[in-house]
Amino acid sequence: MAEAVVQKLKSEVEGSGMSPAVINGIFAIAMKYKPEEGTKPTTSEAMMKLFGLLGELEAFINTQSSSNQKVYYALLEKKRDEMIASIQKYF
Repeated sequence: MAEAVVQKLKSEVEGSGMSPAVINGIFAIAMKYKPEEGTKPTTSEAMMKLFGLLGELEAFINTQSSSNQKVYYALLEKKRDEMIASIQKYF
């Protein structure tokens, strides 16, 4: 399942108009935060990794062109909205 999610996200990012170098940079950063195979982090460990990932992505994207930044932030906002909609299904 995780691989399917990664492939879906990768195709979405690749179709966004972001430069290939930036896409590669984003996925390289994300891979550093991927849990080891067969492990399941605790909620607090997962949150710490998420905050670390988002911080590193923020630092990286701020070194990129304004056009790549706009695409990145638009994708981030879209994913945030999708997550909120998904959570709201349970309430």
